[in-house]
Amino acid sequence: SSLALVIQLQICFFRKFCQIKMAVEEWCRSSNTIIATMGKSMKPKYDKYWEKSNMALSEACLLDPRFKRTLLEYYADKVYGVVAPKHMADFMVVINKLFDTYASSQASSKSPAATNVQNNLLVSKDYDGESDDELDADVQQYLRASTAPGIGTKSELEVYLEQPLLEWYTSDKTTFNILHWWSLKQHEFPILSFSLDLLVMFWLFKYQL
Repeated sequence: SSLALVIQLQICFFRKFCQIKMAVEEWCRSSNTIIATMGKSMKPKYDKYWEKSNMALSEACLLDPRFKRTLLEYYADKVYGVVAPKHMADFMVVINKLFDTYASSQASSKSPAATNVQNNLLVSKDYDGESDDELDADVQQYLRASTAPGIGTKSELEVYLEQPLLEWYTSDKTTFNILHWWSLKQHEFPILSFSLDLLVMFWLFKYQL
């Protein structure tokens, strides 16, 4: 669907956005004067775009059950280096405030319901976006190395983040359909499902898709 495409594009944009940021920083440090000058010229302009769009793209990544915080932490380490933990902490402060806002806007919350989902129900054959093979090998390794701690009595956001990541690959090489996954999880995560709706509306409005 077009909405699923919007969300998938946000994830793709996030990864490319980070990769360009990393490239510009590397150019600035180049021993080649021409490349370094070009990088230093581009950096202020790109940093401006980074500040404007990074939060919304990061939110989309967080709400993808294949990536969640793990992909954010991967790129934060690449982009920010030793200060990455501070940036992640600041990001999660914003996310928790947004979650509280979403929660307070809900008139009532539905009780979590156990949902058993088959992988073949969570894919869409009509999406022609980024293929499985395009996910960098080091990103795949980082995602799979992530482990989830046990889940106790915690907020909906904490429970979601601590659940194991979904596999990027599907058995028949079809593409994951994030909207279908969230539609099946809306009773288990009603507030987060609502936040995803708001995120989609934000991008539809911003880019008039």
